[in-house]
Amino acid sequence: MDPKPGPAAAAADPPPAPESSFPSFLAYAYLLRVPLLTWLFVLLFGPLAAGAGLLKNLLLGGISAQVWTLLTALLACRWAQGAAETIVRYGAERFGVRFKPPGILPFAAAGALCGWAGGPAFLLAGLLAAGYALTTQSRAVALGAGGLALLVFVALESWPGAVLGAFSFAILAWFLQTRGSRLADLDALIWNPSDVPLIRLAVDFALFGSPAYVLGWFMATRARLGPGVEVLPLMLAAAAGWLLFWFVPWWILSSSRVDRVQAWADRMLASLLRRPLRWLRPYLAGYAEYDQTGAFVRILEGHWSLIVLDMFALGAFVWFGAAKSEFLASGGGAPPPVWSPGGAPALAFLFIGVAILCLLGSGVTFALDRFRLPLLVPFALLVVLGSRPPTDHVFPVRPPPAVTRPSAPDLLAGRDRVIVVATAGGGVQAAGWTARVLNGLAAEEPGFVGSLRAVSAVSGGSVGSMYFLRNVLDAKSATGEQARRTVFDGRWRAAVEPSLDVFAWGLINRDLAVALTGLFRGKRSADRASAFDDLLASRARLRGVWMSDWSAGAGRTLPAVIFNAFEIETGRPAVISTSSFPPEPDLVDLLARHDLPVVTAARLSSSFPFVSPVARPDRPGLEPHLADGGYFDNYGLATLIKWLRAGLKDRHVPVLLVRIVSFPDPDITSPKHVGWGYQLYAPLVGMLKMRAMSQGVRGALELEMLQETLDLSIADFTFHGKTPDGKSACSSPSLSWDLSPDEISCFDTVWAAMASQRAQVRRFLGK
Repeated sequence: MDPKPGPAAAAADPPPAPESSFPSFLAYAYLLRVPLLTWLFVLLFGPLAAGAGLLKNLLLGGISAQVWTLLTALLACRWAQGAAETIVRYGAERFGVRFKPPGILPFAAAGALCGWAGGPAFLLAGLLAAGYALTTQSRAVALGAGGLALLVFVALESWPGAVLGAFSFAILAWFLQTRGSRLADLDALIWNPSDVPLIRLAVDFALFGSPAYVLGWFMATRARLGPGVEVLPLMLAAAAGWLLFWFVPWWILSSSRVDRVQAWADRMLASLLRRPLRWLRPYLAGYAEYDQTGAFVRILEGHWSLIVLDMFALGAFVWFGAAKSEFLASGGGAPPPVWSPGGAPALAFLFIGVAILCLLGSGVTFALDRFRLPLLVPFALLVVLGSRPPTDHVFPVRPPPAVTRPSAPDLLAGRDRVIVVATAGGGVQAAGWTARVLNGLAAEEPGFVGSLRAVSAVSGGSVGSMYFLRNVLDAKSATGEQARRTVFDGRWRAAVEPSLDVFAWGLINRDLAVALTGLFRGKRSADRASAFDDLLASRARLRGVWMSDWSAGAGRTLPAVIFNAFEIETGRPAVISTSSFPPEPDLVDLLARHDLPVVTAARLSSSFPFVSPVARPDRPGLEPHLADGGYFDNYGLATLIKWLRAGLKDRHVPVLLVRIVSFPDPDITSPKHVGWGYQLYAPLVGMLKMRAMSQGVRGALELEMLQETLDLSIADFTFHGKTPDGKSACSSPSLSWDLSPDEISCFDTVWAAMASQRAQVRRFLGK
């Protein structure tokens, strides 16, 4: 789409390498791997995420979320287009590989696949895709992605369609091979118009932006918007995307000012390449044009297009990051203005990251593929350099206060009945269900909070417990029973407010930026985890509150709080507890060494793998990294049992364990036929299944043994997912950090079905 195609490049220095012996179509598929993977990622994300529990809620969002996500998806597609066009345009000169379209047989196979997967309704689009792929070179990649997009839209599986597809594609390929010159003339008319460049921009946009349309369709479907509403954001995003990423770059490159900048850059490079940087000339094939004498003439036009696109990608990176930072600094309460990306969802930041990685990956492959150096080499080098100790993740700590934390015997002394809570992990589902159960019990039973002596929480359960304990403090100052109930009934939903956008923003705008540019920076506390800390502190009104502050109130205004974590280097469980534990070699009591903010303690306990980084205390000496407590015990029972045994050694006091599990009991997977490839990943599957099963079995066994020595009863609040009428509308909760409105309403639905467990708590308090 360059406005000023210059003269054909003269002899390059050095001469191009001999043509590859591999089929050129496959060679280009390899050379185009980065833009291809970018297109496929945008194209397939919606269909794949819709069926994946960890990813499906990334597709949630209203009109604003759809617009921002589609804009960033179009940005990623546009950069992939620019990279692909540059590789194809200068591939012969840089890599010695000339594009040759494949023959009849490959397209017959492609037609069979399209017809089988997409049905006869897809064939027309497939025919057009194949036709252009044979005649337009670089458009082959884009039209292949566009064809796959239509395949996803029209999922009509049929074997007759496969036969018809193979036959039609084979006939078309034969026709194009025998009559291709006429279509080549038509191709030149369409793709290189001298007087109507906007037509080309429009067609390019329709073809290369097609993966984003699939994503938008899936987002609209997941959001359950009406037909009249879902079309509007797609049209707005499409119009804005065409203007921003297709028309504006073309307009910029058509400017006379850009001509002057290009001329100045060419003069500077010509001067440098004559003397001080003459040794670079053999490596610039595909980047620069030389005359017959071997003297540098100019930078090839396609690279100026990429420079403009780089500016757009980096501009989006800075704009989105700054807007989200400003939005979070304001507390994330009121929605930002319509024109501001401060409310952009996690998926928008993910696509910005994809665009940046496509930008970098395509540049690296264009430079290194000439020397047969794989992309894995610079990536591995980056990882090695980024693993240097000064770039580690840390969390804030301060010396522990001189005041001794209360022990388990101190907190249980003089009690005629004791309630303790063990709440399991599981992302925002665990946070929401924990908050719903504890706030519901506190609202219904005035004596619940007074009898509650300890809360042992893991992962998402720690976040839900933190919100509940904040409400306990607020309820102390409430005047009247109705005001007290309002505190618990009205505020538990804060635990299920979306958080993935914060992690995505921190990952892309903080951690990715440091990983790519900050190899020599020091320890980092400003990462995606600290961004989540700030969000929690704002939502829970816990800014500046440390664990020592809660320790001072343990036994009076608050129960003992046990946030469970895990030491990566030693494999030992770690507790961040407002109550002291007896020293044991197999248990780490972190607050014996450090004090830390409450929100940081809850976040460390809920460090979901790869979403939140493992971190160590920000102290001069080296200490192990802390991770999600679910690695060791996802139910919070192991440390709670230790605490109870230490506090009730010689006493026989009625104890009620409120056990909160946020997911239904897993179904036993039925055996199925597998091949030898199963042997490659069977050990990993078995290890993961064993971890979950062994923790449950071990916890049940320990509770049985504890019941033999204590007067222990258990109120089991397991999220069973069954509605009162026996339906299973809530049986598949998400293991994510965003929930749909229907999933949030399931908390109330399932809570209403817990009549027997609530009655059990009521009877215990009435003893």
